[in-house]
Amino acid sequence: MLKIIKNILCGLFITSALCVNAAELTELNIAENKSLILAELQFIKAVNQFEIKTSECSNRGSHALSKSLFHDIELTKKQLEVVVHYFYLKTQTICKSKELNDYLLSSALLSELKPSARNKIQKSKPLFIYDHMQLLTVKNEYLSIPEPKRFMLEKTKELHQLFSLIDSMGSLEL
Repeated sequence: MLKIIKNILCGLFITSALCVNAAELTELNIAENKSLILAELQFIKAVNQFEIKTSECSNRGSHALSKSLFHDIELTKKQLEVVVHYFYLKTQTICKSKELNDYLLSSALLSELKPSARNKIQKSKPLFIYDHMQLLTVKNEYLSIPEPKRFMLEKTKELHQLFSLIDSMGSLEL
């Protein structure tokens, strides 16, 4: 049974640390391999948790923003689009920030312990930081909105809660 599990794990993991012949291992190699295996498990768990949390955050934001939220704030259509997109990204990134941090830490540890995995990890990183990259871009546009209007927007409680981007765009006729 242990051999079957070992063969399954050999196919799943990035490393072949689990697949070496036990007779070839020294005490130092065993310790290094255990660290590598733990780092890989932590990485896989972080990837899975991020995926689950991303889905949860998207599903929790099921309500749409209404026009009445912006009644007292004069915004152009373009400014309103920027505001909605900015707060959507901001709430999404906050919602999954712990899972993103876990992913970044586990990927850094795995990269250090197994340099040959760095390329694969680097290629996957944009998928995990996409919302943050988008937020930086949209934040520039958001900061171009006059400060008094931004101050009023920041005080709007509903903008700091998860919401549906698509439904909000529809209800706001954007």
